[in-house]
Amino acid sequence: MDFNEWLTSGLTSPILRLQACTLRAKRPLTIGHTISCILTLLELAFDTKSLRDLCENEEKARRELGPEVAEKLKHRLADLRAAESVKDLVVGQPREVKSADPGCFLVDLANGCRLTFCANHLKVPKLTSECVDWAKVSRVKILGIEDTHGQQRLRA
Repeated sequence: MDFNEWLTSGLTSPILRLQACTLRAKRPLTIGHTISCILTLLELAFDTKSLRDLCENEEKARRELGPEVAEKLKHRLADLRAAESVKDLVVGQPREVKSADPGCFLVDLANGCRLTFCANHLKVPKLTSECVDWAKVSRVKILGIEDTHGQQRLRA
């Protein structure tokens, strides 16, 4: 696959982006080479310090959320950090909330829990329909962890 084929393929994993940088350089990249690609990854923020502490401390997450939810939370946060935009997410049935909180997104965790986040730009990118243009969102704020009935597990 050459660089132009990669660009049009829609494949955006970090490894494929690195392979594309190698293709653009027309020689294998090794340690010590400068990569001329700019990788723009999602920037995460948290609604509260307690939510940040929970998301960044695996032991605390296991204690408060249970082992299954904590493990999925760890993976979904890693997915967010590795993505260039929210549209790159594929695991956890990512979906936009259309009803109550426009501009919010949900990702399933486990045991009926889900991660809720929103765009975190001063001027949120919008489509002509006034909906959030999630392909252009590069900053998100984690709002909380909820169960499927909308009850708040952790949202301060």
